[in-house]
Amino acid sequence: MNKPKLVLTPVGALIVNRLTQDEKPLWDSVQKEDLLAIREGQAKGQEALEQKVVTRLKTLNLNSEEGLQQASPEIKSLAKIGIGPEDQIVLYASETPDGILSARIVHDFAEQVWECTSTLEVITGLQVKDAGRFRSVGVLRYVQSIVKLIDNPNNRYGREIILNATAGYKSLVPYTTLVGLLFQVQVQYIFETSSELLSLPPLPLDFDQQFFKQVEPLSASCSTRNEKNCMSDEARLFDTNILVHAYTISDERKHAIALALVERVWAGEEAATTLQNLCELFFVVTRKVAKPIAPAAAESVLRGILLGSQWTVFDRTPGTVFKAIEFVRLSRTHFWDALIAACRLEHGVHTIVAENERDFKKIPGLTIINPFKRVRPV
Repeated sequence: MNKPKLVLTPVGALIVNRLTQDEKPLWDSVQKEDLLAIREGQAKGQEALEQKVVTRLKTLNLNSEEGLQQASPEIKSLAKIGIGPEDQIVLYASETPDGILSARIVHDFAEQVWECTSTLEVITGLQVKDAGRFRSVGVLRYVQSIVKLIDNPNNRYGREIILNATAGYKSLVPYTTLVGLLFQVQVQYIFETSSELLSLPPLPLDFDQQFFKQVEPLSASCSTRNEKNCMSDEARLFDTNILVHAYTISDERKHAIALALVERVWAGEEAATTLQNLCELFFVVTRKVAKPIAPAAAESVLRGILLGSQWTVFDRTPGTVFKAIEFVRLSRTHFWDALIAACRLEHGVHTIVAENERDFKKIPGLTIINPFKRVRPV
């Protein structure tokens, strides 16, 4: 019995590039909105545009050569791979309006036509305006995501995993191919002017299992070290207000500053936050700011931080609570600020990036960096 498929597919922007004349005015309206609105399908005119395009694509005969050539690379390759109701597709969209819209359209098409399960992930940094960010953030996050799915035992042993390298940025093809070869997962590809599905064979590599057994005690020791010993002296902890400004725009200047700081973390700079900060972040960006974002979008942000390797997320212990109470008693700090500070100090982090200087300054052992503070001329 054949296993159900798990197909991991980057998505390009050809669907948007091929919009008809009556669809383009709707696209002009959609692309003026922010990426989160497009990701959630909330941009003005987006629902009508997506319905129009999906309806048009559903008229293609994907069993014919003509129909395949008229389809987008994603749909053409998925049709040739052969998607059914038991299969799952993961679509990777670039961090661009046309990439996200194209992925949403492929997602809707796949679920309606093949009745499969389809999920969409927007890859931070996957864009072409900033080559450095593409290399250090976009490619890294893309590879991390596909490797995580490949390593999942439910997928590894329960599904036929396929890396579809047909669509998306051409510069991703080598990385997709290399991951497939190293993890012995099949990579499939269709050339632009062809409808022939090509499969790349796994690389004939093996690993020295005996060597890994010899270093296993050292590896276990490293992985179970206390978190506070794993954080460097330069590590900084981000307070809630920094994350709020990074992911919402209530103040253009503060948004630009906060977003730059957060992007440096995604690019590899060491940083931490607490579970309490993330809970506050979700509440504030969905309820308290002038322009709240959708809960699903906020969930995506939290999921990226909690599951990403770039961030260290600390949680509280009973000892943390008692330390916070001590701070409140000695310095009259607000309890929730004291709890965050206690959690940070407990894990060896002494620098906090925050807008709220007044309360944190009362707590000994903390260095506060306010990135929004203007330097007064001498």
